[in-house]
Amino acid sequence: QLDRVPPAMEGRDFTLDDLKTLRFALDEDDAVFPVLGPDGKVLALKRRYSKPYNGQRYLYTTPGHGCPAWCSPDFMEHDEVLIVEGELNAMACYLARPNLAVMGIAGTNGLLHLDALKGRTVYVYADGDEPGQKARGRWVEQASAAGASDVYV
Repeated sequence: QLDRVPPAMEGRDFTLDDLKTLRFALDEDDAVFPVLGPDGKVLALKRRYSKPYNGQRYLYTTPGHGCPAWCSPDFMEHDEVLIVEGELNAMACYLARPNLAVMGIAGTNGLLHLDALKGRTVYVYADGDEPGQKARGRWVEQASAAGASDVYV
């Protein structure tokens, strides 16, 4: 039961209600959230540590699933898709624009759900640093090849 904002999420501008909407859970001081696929099914669980553990801030708690992208609830019900670097960034975008499908990529090397982009208008956003620029270019190419109707940067 989530009854407070976990220390792992403090300073990230998510309210307790936001975290409940996004189905976060509390484990000690760490935050655990489901990584949803485009169909709304849980593909993995991801932990955000309150303090880095073995040099890592995040850990997938369901091994063998790779780094699937997080998709907003009701993802397939919207015609426009925003692809964003980082799951928490994507969650903030979804909370701000719940009428837009949002896909959050784990860092710059995470995997897109390409089948979910076919025939849809796609907007791509990543950080302005070099890895973000490279990822943005790669995601534009992948979305276009997957059959997105339009792709914007």
